[in-house]
Amino acid sequence: MEPEVISSESSKDPQGSSSEASWKYVFTGLIYPERAMLNIPQTIARNINSPHAGLVGYFTFNIIFNQLVATFESSSEIDNLYTLRNTVEELAHSIVDLMSIDTLFFRDIDIKTAYDVRRGITHVFGIDFPGLSPTEQTAVDLDFYFSIASQSRYFQKAVTDLKYALKIPPDTGFFCYRAFEALVNDFRVSFSLKDKLAGIKKLEETLHVHPDCGKRLMELASEVRHAHPVWISGDERAQAVQIVRDMIKRFALYRKTGRTLVESHPLLTVPAIEP
Repeated sequence: MEPEVISSESSKDPQGSSSEASWKYVFTGLIYPERAMLNIPQTIARNINSPHAGLVGYFTFNIIFNQLVATFESSSEIDNLYTLRNTVEELAHSIVDLMSIDTLFFRDIDIKTAYDVRRGITHVFGIDFPGLSPTEQTAVDLDFYFSIASQSRYFQKAVTDLKYALKIPPDTGFFCYRAFEALVNDFRVSFSLKDKLAGIKKLEETLHVHPDCGKRLMELASEVRHAHPVWISGDERAQAVQIVRDMIKRFALYRKTGRTLVESHPLLTVPAIEP
């Protein structure tokens, strides 16, 4: 998601507390790699005004010895802590990434907890994808997937882009569409097809995928592919990830058996978003 940063000026009083804010959330996290120690001595403050995302309020950030503490204050309760967590992570990345201009160091951020001050509740974030990840431990046939990756570099590229789609919320649409393109390119190369449209059609016929799936991924990627900061909802992220994950799994099965999935699998369609 792309928060709308209005300014770095605060509407707070000199003591650092807003007279209007009644909800306060404190996030903690770590900056990686740990051996690349980062200290930013000053407190960094940002106003945010994204009513479409349900986020209107004030952020402060502190990073000391790779420990991140971020506070968000708002006059309204936040309905979705995952959305707020993603915003905290994105704003923190925007700060940390600036350091790489001169240092050329890559750093990553892991937001671990959120504390709802008013309710006195601590939320510990897992590694799951909200609304999609299985609740029980799923066995992964690593040998099977490794064999497919050794056959197709495009498959490996699609899996890598799926990873980044999970990792970078604002760019989920872009990475999911690029994963789709990787699978399309495999069909183009394997069957010596003349263009991208022929590759898409071959993928749809072979993996039993409805044309709307690719079109939906293109819609979600359209603006961000051209470096425009755009908002993507949690439901839209889940929609894109589910389409691509199912395509990847179907592609792996097709590569193993060499048979189309028309008879063995139902038509893959765009998951509905509930109002």
